[in-house]
Amino acid sequence: IEIAEEVAIEQNATLLDMRFVKPMDEELLAHHSKNKTLIVTIEDGAVAGGAGSAVSEWSQHQAIKTPVLICGIPDAFIEHATRTQMIKMAGLDAPSILLKIKNYLS
Repeated sequence: IEIAEEVAIEQNATLLDMRFVKPMDEELLAHHSKNKTLIVTIEDGAVAGGAGSAVSEWSQHQAIKTPVLICGIPDAFIEHATRTQMIKMAGLDAPSILLKIKNYLS
């Protein structure tokens, strides 16, 4: 959550802490997804079938046009290292996420 807080501050963004995927707090998402440029999900788990996928699917069913950028662990082997090193290798450190957002919006 510390990395997400850093990214939110840097981007002047709203940070929602989704502690669990199911049941998803649809009311909270609906309230905060309106009139946004981008929804970014950050999770330290696999992207496939994770929270980002659930948010993307939910927004599609709700006909919310805001794009969803999903940041999480790729479906690839991550070398053994410290947690901090693995987060960086997976592109989940704050500078990497900020770069992904910048590239997505440009």
